[in-house]
Amino acid sequence: MGIFKKKTQVDEKTERLNKLLLESLEIDKVSGKIKKVPDDIEPEIALEIKKVILQAHEYVKLTKEAKVFSKKSVYKFLHDEFPWVNKVAADKLIGLGMFQLFLDE
Repeated sequence: MGIFKKKTQVDEKTERLNKLLLESLEIDKVSGKIKKVPDDIEPEIALEIKKVILQAHEYVKLTKEAKVFSKKSVYKFLHDEFPWVNKVAADKLIGLGMFQLFLDE
C-alpha cells in the first residue's frame, strides 16, 4: 500500500482541515490565484492551512529548480510534515505548485 493508504478512521478535525484546505485551493476567477483562507475560522487552523500551502509551494518550487521533482517526493514530504493532508489535497497542491498559482504573500 502507498503513503496515502486507506485509514481505518478519520477524525472530525482531519476532515475539517482537508475540507478547508481544498476550499482555500480553489482558483479565484478574477485574479487567477488561489483564494485566501477564510477569515471566519480559528486563527490556529488558518495558520496551519497557510503553512501547508506555503511549504508545499516552496517544496515543489525547489525540487523543480533542482530538476529532482517527483510527485512521490512531494507526497512523502506532505505525509511526513502534515500527516492529516489527504491524497486529494496533496494532488491539488502539486497541480497548483506546478503552475505557480499560489498567492504572492
